[in-house]
Amino acid sequence: MVRLLMLLAFAAPLAGPVGQVDGGGRPVGKVDSCDFPTRSLPPPFRAAKQYDEGHKLFQATGALLPEEITVKSVVLMGNSRIGLTAKEVKGLYAGLDQVYGSISADPLFKNIRSALPYCLADKRPSQGHYFAYYPEKAGDDVPVIVFLHGFGGNFLFYTYLLKEEFPNAVILLPSWGASWHDGTMQYLDDMYADVKRRKSLSIHAPWLMAISAGGPAGFRLYNESPDRFSCYVSLASAPSSKIVPALRNDLKILMVNGKNDSGLPMALIRPVAAQLAERLPHFQFHVLDGDHFFLLARREETFRVIKAFLSKETGRQAESHGKQ
Repeated sequence: MVRLLMLLAFAAPLAGPVGQVDGGGRPVGKVDSCDFPTRSLPPPFRAAKQYDEGHKLFQATGALLPEEITVKSVVLMGNSRIGLTAKEVKGLYAGLDQVYGSISADPLFKNIRSALPYCLADKRPSQGHYFAYYPEKAGDDVPVIVFLHGFGGNFLFYTYLLKEEFPNAVILLPSWGASWHDGTMQYLDDMYADVKRRKSLSIHAPWLMAISAGGPAGFRLYNESPDRFSCYVSLASAPSSKIVPALRNDLKILMVNGKNDSGLPMALIRPVAAQLAERLPHFQFHVLDGDHFFLLARREETFRVIKAFLSKETGRQAESHGKQ
């Protein structure tokens, strides 16, 4: 299993503006947490032996505690339990403190519960789950983002960050167990059907994004169903070695990775990126001066790169950053 750190490393951006508001100070848009029927369900979570005791404690208390406390507690374990250096603990804790403070102050998240108990349950769920952000004017003509989470579950700050950066897009964040590594297209289709039922919105060729352990699933799903997505953005991840030679050459893919990422070192990533660049005319690769945690320190640069890619490859101008 990847380091428990993954549940933080790819999902803890620095806080941005505190919620979009209109001229009268009222929140614009809506954040929902939705259950939905599906024929494809994520597997139960099985913790590695060294984390079994902590997982049992989480099962007993996780649903009662704010997500902020749970995640910060993992960070404070530091090097002794999850391989974090003192410097990393300090930086991560500060970033988490800031972003959860912004979430607490954002009226759109007032009644939104954490998905971690769902994602890390030791029994297979009976239904699916997703977070959704809908802008004030959400019609079939607005862009749609589908975001696949990494290891650790579907954190609230995925939704917060994306709705801050793309305030005029519909954003769907499906929860698939501990990570999206083996998630299915059927699950996405059933989520789309639920969105259609609730909001009368039809989802056609959304922008696909995935992070960390969800990244390989993004490559797999896009390659299997290229007409189902407009493009794909991979963050702090890479395709599995098996799929690289099989990727279709007409795919539109952006890979963003950290130069000092110890989990995905450049010695492994660059050859993969070079192979993809040679075969895929619409492939882009961007290296940030950061590690696994580049979303903490390089948020503005990261989304500048993403928005430039989206604008070029989809013909639609991605939003500028939300209000400060």
